Amino acid sequence: MAKGSSSANDGEASHIGRTLRMEGSIVAKGDLTVSGRFKGTIEIPSQKVVILREGVVEADIEANQVLIQGTVRGNVKGLERTALTSSADVVGKLETHELRVEEGAVFRGQVDILT
Repeated sequence: MAKGSSSANDGEASHIGRTLRMEGSIVAKGDLTVSGRFKGTIEIPSQKVVILREGVVEADIEANQVLIQGTVRGNVKGLERTALTSSADVVGKLETHELRVEEGAVFRGQVDILT
């Protein structure tokens, strides 16, 4: 399993692929898509984080927008908006200005709507 810190400063999109398992901290200026497994922290305050259906994340996430289709265990802060699709399975605290939850999504935790 890969461990460490990653810092992307050029605004390019990053992807954690299906066969990749990572542990550590991600700080980036570009979008992040996760279809593999990640454990740690994700900080992308000016961009979007997408957890695809096959993605499994055990992390605190902070991003401008967060779209969850897969599994997340941890606190999620979507500075602008957070969306859970019908395949989402989330346990933790959600903080966001706008929350969208599709029918079928599973959520266990607390929601704080930011003003």
